[in-house]
Amino acid sequence: MKAKLSERVVKAAEIGSRKYVLFDEDTPGFGLCVYTTGRKGFVLIYRIAGQQKRFTIGVWPTWSVTAARDEAKRLIREIDRGEDPLDTRKAARGAPTVKELAERFIEEHLPKLAKTNASDQKSMLEKLVLPEWKNRKVADITPTDVDRLLTKIAAGRARPSKKKPTQKRRKKLAPPKPTPVRANRGGEMLRKMFNLSMLWKMRPDNPAFGFRRRPEVARDRFLSFEEIERLANALAVDEDQRAGKGAWRDNVFVERLWRTIKYEEVYLRAYACVSEARAGIGRYLNFYNRRRPHSSLDGKTPDQAYFTTPEAVAA
Repeated sequence: MKAKLSERVVKAAEIGSRKYVLFDEDTPGFGLCVYTTGRKGFVLIYRIAGQQKRFTIGVWPTWSVTAARDEAKRLIREIDRGEDPLDTRKAARGAPTVKELAERFIEEHLPKLAKTNASDQKSMLEKLVLPEWKNRKVADITPTDVDRLLTKIAAGRARPSKKKPTQKRRKKLAPPKPTPVRANRGGEMLRKMFNLSMLWKMRPDNPAFGFRRRPEVARDRFLSFEEIERLANALAVDEDQRAGKGAWRDNVFVERLWRTIKYEEVYLRAYACVSEARAGIGRYLNFYNRRRPHSSLDGKTPDQAYFTTPEAVAA
């Protein structure tokens, strides 16, 4: 039985004692299957490798005639290339989910990390990632999905996270606080996890590669004059008096500074060459030392605090 399928024809199709297919005159193999229960759905009947198969496109009216016909034409092009739509659908249904990937990541990768780091990554997976993606296929995650998840993490959440506690809460939930550092660490974890998914043949690419990093505000603290004096005295009596030969105290004053420079300047920019990097870091150091006030220095800049004598500051 054939007809030029349209919305009017589909609506008027009568229910019989047995299910039957009303084929479309324009698209070979495409038709409307009318079931004895009254349900109507679009199908594509095709032959591949000598076998006849039926592919269900979708149910009417969820699928319109036009949309179902376009999908049938796309499937026919796949069949002409030697691909079997039913095999593709079965493979997609059996594809690993994010939950399965996370379980393997926890079982095989996290034991290689330090205990605290492994515990933190497991917590992020269970509390932040799996509630959003647990049942989604690994291959379906896109860079947009990654950015949307990290944006949500960066926005923060109310503490405690339990919105409906079993016991009456004495205090109301504190408003969410932005957590950009947490989002960046989550992005690094996702990048590693999807790198492993490529190694484990779960998908061909990494949707978290090149994820957008959120600016991090370094928590700087400068030593007071009294603290510097105590530190100097402690270093003076230390048994290890090596200088510039690998002693731990050689870097005690600069390690924190370099971390601040990395997170507030270097990681936020893409320098095209060495001269551009030199100029950018120079501008940042000028701002850091001469124009940026610090609460730990009573609102002074490092230049004002360390290159002005105490008498001059007091004056």
